Parts: sequence; structure tokens; C-alpha cells
Amino acid sequence: MATPALTRGDRAPNFQLYDPHGTLISLYSRALGGPLVVVFLPTLDEPAPLTVLDGLQAAWPELAAAGAELFCVATASEDAVAARASLQKPDFPLVADPGGETASRYGVAGRLTAFVLDSRQRVLARFDGDAVTLVSRAVASACGSPRTEPYKARPHAPVLRVPNILDPDICAGLVAAAAADPEQPNALIPLQDAAQLNQTAETIGRRVLPEIRRAFQAAMSRVEGVWIGAQESSPEPPEPHRQNDSRATRFRRFSMELELDDGSFEGGEICFPEYGGALYRLRTGEAIVYSSGLLRAVLPVRTGVRWSLVSHFYDEEGERVRQEIRREAMSSGGAA
Repeated sequence: MATPALTRGDRAPNFQLYDPHGTLISLYSRALGGPLVVVFLPTLDEPAPLTVLDGLQAAWPELAAAGAELFCVATASEDAVAARASLQKPDFPLVADPGGETASRYGVAGRLTAFVLDSRQRVLARFDGDAVTLVSRAVASACGSPRTEPYKARPHAPVLRVPNILDPDICAGLVAAAAADPEQPNALIPLQDAAQLNQTAETIGRRVLPEIRRAFQAAMSRVEGVWIGAQESSPEPPEPHRQNDSRATRFRRFSMELELDDGSFEGGEICFPEYGGALYRLRTGEAIVYSSGLLRAVLPVRTGVRWSLVSHFYDEEGERVRQEIRREAMSSGGAA
């Protein structure tokens, strides 16, 4: 079964391929804090890929001025790539992917495709097909991607913010499904629709777990449930709490909150009182990930309703603990 093409929010796999000089180059070695443009050429024997190469060379000064890096991956032999490089002399890495394995990992084997990656090597945009417009679209996307200017950091919690986990239309569908549920206000509502649950959990696992591993060197392997929360306007905030301080939840390692509609409310900023006064306001589809043992609080919602998605993650040791909790509950006659 073919690998689906990477889409916005997916992490781009690293790769190591040879350039025309026989030097092994990795994608992540070129990740220097700016956007990355990765272009896949299905061949070097047809006009369209050569047109793209010419376009990339012409666009390279603009990309470099914007702080972007460029990688061009050709499904061709190392000799063919070296021969083409001697003719066109690109100022950016042109590397050989002889069997198309790297293109397959990106889900674009045999296709002319450009990916624009953010500073964390996650997909911002993908452009397929037309050789005439592919370069201009990719360059415009890379040069227009947000930049973070240096700033003096204030005390903040050891948390991870991850944008673009869920697309806005998926977020809107989750809100619509939860809003139709007759549960009490401010309750966490388990996602019930099986197809919606499976799609959401799979996307979260694919896009969040690698970021936890990368940021915290912690290999989470399991996702515990998906809940939708509705925090309505109130002068009083919810009670601060930890996500794993009960017997039934002690297996949790990391927790996540994802904003489903950042335009539907005012107030409701997340904070971690043990680590100063930093307030976190997320964008739609963006998640904040934190150790389940941190004290988490949220300010009152002044107007509207704050819709959020909540999930928790654990590893194989956590699974052992979870099974132990289950056995204890069963032996005492409680719910598993």
C-alpha cells in the first residue's frame, strides 16, 4: 500500500542522500531555523523537471534572502545527478534518490512535488504538478511564512506548543458534534463517533508524539482517549489540577490541550502557576503539550465558549501501570 502524501502539520522525515560531489547530506543538517523547501523530481530525463531546476536556480537568491534553505531530490542515479549538476550548476543541494525510496516516504513517488517546511521541519504547504507554477507557489509560501524575531525570554513553564495539528474544518466538525451533545456545561465530553475518534486519534498520534520525542527525549507510544471540553463564561475559573494525581490516572506521562475555535471566546488563557505568570493563548488547531504532573490552571472565560480538545499520552511503562490499575479495580469489584 502506497504511503499517503504528507500534508500540512506532518513532520517531514529526515533523509541522507549523496550530492554530485559524493558528499552525504542530511535534510535536518540544513535546518537552521528558517523555512525549508524540498522539491522532488521524478526524473531528470524530461522537460518538466528541468524547467523546475531552472526556476529554482533563478529563485534561489530570493529564498536565501528570506533565510530559507532549498533541497532538490531527484529520482535518478548518482551519475545522472552529477551529470545534470555539471550542466546546470545549481547553488543549492541536488541529491540522488536512485530507487525513489525517499520520495516514497514522503508519499510522492513518481510525482513532481514541492514541500515547504517550517522551522521545525513540519509541512506548511505542498504543491503538486504544474512545472510552470510549482516554483513560484513554493517560493511565495516559503518567503511568506511567519518569522520569529529574537526576544528576551521571560520565565515560562516547560511546555511545548505545536501548531497545525488539526485543520480548521476538522476543528469545526468536532465543535459541531460536541455542541449537539446534551451534556452539562463545562464538562469533558468523550468523542463518541467511531470514525471521528479514529481519525482524530490517528492524526494526534502522528503529529504530536514525534514532537514529544524530539523536544523531551520521551518515547510516548499510546494515546488515551479524546475529549471535547466546553468552558463557558463565568467569573470563577475551573479548579487548578494535575492530570495524573489520582490512582486511576497515574499512568499518564504527558497531556495535551488543543484549541478548536480561537475566535469563539475571550479570556480562558492557560497557565502553569508553579512556573510563573506566563499565559498561553492558542490558535485554532494548535496544541499545548505538558507533563501530566504539572499544575494546570485556566483563567475565566469572559465571553463566549472556549472549545478545546483534551488527550493524554503514555509509554509502555505507563501501559504496565494502567493494566495494574485495571487489575486492582477488578479485584476490588470496581470498574476497570
